[in-house]
Amino acid sequence: MQITHKKNTAYYLAFPMVDTTSPESFKSGETVLDTGYYKDGAGAWTSLPIVDTVVEISSTGVYEVTLSAAEMNHDQVIIKMVSTNGADTAFLFDLRDEVDLGVAGAGLTAVPWNASWDAEVESECNDALVAQKLDHLVAVADADDPVDNSIVAKIANAAGDWSSFTPATDALSSLYVVTDGTATDAALALVDTTAIKAVTDQMAFTVANQLDANALSTGTDSIDAAAISTGGANAIADALLARQITESYATDGSQPTVAQMQYMLWSALAQFAISGTTMSCKKLDGTTQSMTFLLDSDTSPTSRTRNA
Repeated sequence: MQITHKKNTAYYLAFPMVDTTSPESFKSGETVLDTGYYKDGAGAWTSLPIVDTVVEISSTGVYEVTLSAAEMNHDQVIIKMVSTNGADTAFLFDLRDEVDLGVAGAGLTAVPWNASWDAEVESECNDALVAQKLDHLVAVADADDPVDNSIVAKIANAAGDWSSFTPATDALSSLYVVTDGTATDAALALVDTTAIKAVTDQMAFTVANQLDANALSTGTDSIDAAAISTGGANAIADALLARQITESYATDGSQPTVAQMQYMLWSALAQFAISGTTMSCKKLDGTTQSMTFLLDSDTSPTSRTRNA
């Protein structure tokens, strides 16, 4: 029997001893002797002592022996098994310097690159690029190759329709902005960047996306009225008049905001109660006190002074 195995690696050998008188059965209870020989290259066969002893496996007529790595460190090894009542048998090992690939090729390290592979790898990569038409990005120019709704088609056309892309009007070279004040192409849009810069230079931002008091300023911390159209001014006024203001009242002796003054005037004129020389003004709910005033008389007052 011929067995192919990795060189310099131990091998466990199990084999039956066929009964010479009854070939259809295995012979149990035999003392099996092993004789080994090895050969390296074109050299002669040389005697090889086997250290391990052949033993039977549980009276089965099947015997076992382990051949060590040192014993298997040759190009070829022959082991002959003989016993008194069993048929002789022999095993030829063809031993090779094989690489253990390991799990997921973990044993493959430092594999030398074959220069002849370059052309094959390049060819396979090119075929893959062509199959997906990626070669059309820079190397190939055809009339209508990009697929509709692909990334390239959507960049070229808002609807993702490559067929609607017109180079004469849609190409980047047709979309530049003239900044020198002279339009040399009828298809170009003339933008007065000088006027835009004059306005934006007056803008300042104290918070992201929020203009500060100097926005559109003339340089004197005031809004340039000429920079706001009549429609814009009217819209601002309408928005202010329609806006609900939060109810609030200034404390006695402090400067009120415009919103606080509105509520304080309304409270003093609309809802109040008089008890003796105390005048109590009410909030919007009609019961909560907003301010109090001291009258100069509880019967015929002629003046009042805020005291809370």
